[in-house]
Amino acid sequence: MRLQYFLSLLLFGLFFSACGTENNIPESLEPQKKAIVLEGMLSAKPLSIFEEGTHIITDSKGKTRILQSSITDLSRFEGHLVEITGEAFVGSEKKAVEVFVVQDQIPPPEKRMTRFPEQELSFVATLPSSFERQEKEKGILYKNPQSNAEISASFLSNTPKQKWKKEMQEGTEIKVAKKDAVRILRENGNIDIFVPLADQKKILLFSFSEGKSAIPEKTTFYEMLLRLEWISSEEKSEEESSLEIEDTPNMVCGGLAKKLCPNGYRCEFLSWEKNAEGVCIDATLPPQLVQKELSKIHNKEEVKNISLPEKKLLPEKFTEYENKRMKYSFAIPSFWHWEHIGAREGSLSVLRIGEKEINEENTLVEIRIENGIQKERQIKKTGGNISLLIPRDNKTHYRISGSSEWKKFVEKIGDSIQPLPQE
Repeated sequence: MRLQYFLSLLLFGLFFSACGTENNIPESLEPQKKAIVLEGMLSAKPLSIFEEGTHIITDSKGKTRILQSSITDLSRFEGHLVEITGEAFVGSEKKAVEVFVVQDQIPPPEKRMTRFPEQELSFVATLPSSFERQEKEKGILYKNPQSNAEISASFLSNTPKQKWKKEMQEGTEIKVAKKDAVRILRENGNIDIFVPLADQKKILLFSFSEGKSAIPEKTTFYEMLLRLEWISSEEKSEEESSLEIEDTPNMVCGGLAKKLCPNGYRCEFLSWEKNAEGVCIDATLPPQLVQKELSKIHNKEEVKNISLPEKKLLPEKFTEYENKRMKYSFAIPSFWHWEHIGAREGSLSVLRIGEKEINEENTLVEIRIENGIQKERQIKKTGGNISLLIPRDNKTHYRISGSSEWKKFVEKIGDSIQPLPQE
């Protein structure tokens, strides 16, 4: 009897032991997840009952991954070049990546396009934004510092007919924006394109030089000629007239709606698509700041609503404050905010001023103390920004800076700065 009771207990224990083992799967057998960052073009995924996920990301090599997200609306980024941060199953690329963060990526300069309206030469050229424009004595030069390729454009004034006829015989007849032209391939690899304008009284010369780089740019040159637009010309057909840009300060910046950029702005395209809409960028911005400005505009979703900066009116009431640490007083509009954040970016002191509680994004004016002797008050303009330099002592000076639209504020705040009495 006792043996039977003992065996019953033993079997009962083994049964529950087996159940416990079954429910406790070793961690090594559980699906493992890892953080992942992907870049590429985001697109909607066809719905399927056999496959999870709502979207697809395709990288530059054509490789795709399935995406899904419970916290981010991925549909807002369809057709965008993005960087996503998320979580994926280890060893299983067919399972959907759970997306936590999506950031728009601005294409680099070589994948963007810039329109260059040349009023004097009667055309608008479209080139990759990596090309820089330089004015020469007899025309325009576009140069790519990365590849050293150069494209120049100029009028051949008073060209003898005999020379033109000779070029016509040696060259190949082509069309440039629906105008008859002649192409000459030089022995050194350079290319010259002659375009007669207005009964051949003027001849426009486009010249291409590959430079010493191994990066080929001939395709870029020919694509520029394909996209060339005439600003004004004589003897033009109705079809040519419809494609022409009006001779006004505003510049057409693509899109089906024929978006216009205000005077003083240039057009940057984010893609090579035929009907792509560009972004209006301050024409005075140096190339190294264009990328930053585009990212700012793109992330704020202001691409379709860019206009000239408004002139800001000074309020009547200013309040005086003291920066006791750096021993000076200053006045700003009442109800504005300020914050002294200390030494930054080579400056001994940085004090930020704005209409709202201060952060890097909403700062409107900065007061900096910088090394270097400043003998007299001086105003400097860099791109769309203005800086007021004011003497401080025999080692340092004040720099009050902000966007040009806040010029009056920069000057007023600068005028208010006074050293605090020595204790």
